[in-house]
Amino acid sequence: MQEANGQNIFLYDRKRFEATGIKDVIAFSDESVEMALEEGCLAVDGNELKIESFSSESGKINVTGNVSGISFYGKAPQKSGLFRKKHD
Repeated sequence: MQEANGQNIFLYDRKRFEATGIKDVIAFSDESVEMALEEGCLAVDGNELKIESFSSESGKINVTGNVSGISFYGKAPQKSGLFRKKHD
C-alpha cells in the first residue's frame, strides 16, 4: 500500500534518482522517464536512463543514468495497461 507521506525526491551525484509517491510510470526512454503523481506529473531527463526498480504498491522508483533535469508539470493522464515506451 502506498504511503500517504507525499512525494520525496533524492538525487545522488546526478547518477541515481530515487522518488516516493509515484503512482505510475507514464512513459520512458533512455532520455526521459515520466511519472504520474497524486496531482500532476514528474519528468526526469538525461541520457542512458534506466529504471532499476519501480513498485506501484510502495510508490518508489529508482532510476540510474546521467540526470540533466527534473521537472513537475500538469495533471496525470488517464491510461490503462502496463508501461508504454516513449518513441521520439
